[in-house]
Amino acid sequence: MWPRLTVASPATPLRAPRSFVRTGPTTMSSPRRSAPSDTTMGELLDVASEVTESSAELVWFTPEEIDSAGIAPWTELPIWVPPTGPLAGLHDCDVAAALDTGLLCRPIRDTIEDTWGWLQRERPPDQRDDRPVHGLDPIREAALIDTP
Repeated sequence: MWPRLTVASPATPLRAPRSFVRTGPTTMSSPRRSAPSDTTMGELLDVASEVTESSAELVWFTPEEIDSAGIAPWTELPIWVPPTGPLAGLHDCDVAAALDTGLLCRPIRDTIEDTWGWLQRERPPDQRDDRPVHGLDPIREAALIDTP
């Protein structure tokens, strides 16, 4: 089962009544509290493929298959974390405070369209030498897909 993501944009204003002011950090990503913009990993990838006019074919694997192939969650599979282990809690926290404060989450399509538009207008940032390369190496990806 893929985690549900609640996607917010820094450009999305918080709207709360003046009589209610809350300060401090709030969590904004979690499957525990549904919002109209909750998005599954499959929906995120489908919309990204559509918006970017990609010809990519999505191939699904279980978390166990990903783990046994030695693929690193989050860095080699950006955004994805397994449902168990040290990263499992990343998307599993209560977002009630953020929503009660008035956080309005953008639909995933809007975020992807805006990000893709920005990447088309601007030169994508250069890979920094002091940071790991994110994404799965195409040779490793092909080997995984071709494994019976």
